[in-house]
Amino acid sequence: MTTAPDDFQLELIKVLLCVAWADHRMVRTEAELIRDVARKLGLSEPHRLQMEAWLQQETPLPQPDYARLKPHKRAVLAALRTLILADNRIAPEEAIMLKEIEAALA
Repeated sequence: MTTAPDDFQLELIKVLLCVAWADHRMVRTEAELIRDVARKLGLSEPHRLQMEAWLQQETPLPQPDYARLKPHKRAVLAALRTLILADNRIAPEEAIMLKEIEAALA
């Protein structure tokens, strides 16, 4: 089965959101980085609206589909590392989640 580009884009946003909220707070730099990634990926309008709700935690956070992310492991992990360093600190929860995601993508 082939993964549509929009499927990957949405899954990448989901995994970024999960890591950004891992420490139970979303700082402005993290939100801006996620919005920037969505813009660069050309995330569709409906998905951008959903992303905004997730950024504000107005709806429950989604679980990413790691099978769709696995073919893009290097890009996903690079984006996650950039996000984790966006607020100039690595929360223990973020480090744990990064390890879990690395294992899920292995």
